[in-house]
Amino acid sequence: MKAQSQRTGRKLPASTTEKLQQDRFALEERVRQLEAELREERGKKGEADTAREQHRQDSAELSRLRREKSRLELDLKKAQDEASRERNKYI
Repeated sequence: MKAQSQRTGRKLPASTTEKLQQDRFALEERVRQLEAELREERGKKGEADTAREQHRQDSAELSRLRREKSRLELDLKKAQDEASRERNKYI
């Protein structure tokens, strides 16, 4: 492949052609590196999204359990009060 200047149609010096090829290869390698980094970052984002969703579900479950605990404590207190009233009837 003979490199030619697009404007003049003249041959470019070999060093210029080699330099352009080296630059092209360097840029292609940089693109490959960036694509690999992008794939890695997308994987990390997916893991973070999964962890966030799990945390959200855990948080919702924790809230539900706290409400249930409060309700059960209230039911226990009512039962204890009722038992105490029943005992006081017979004293």
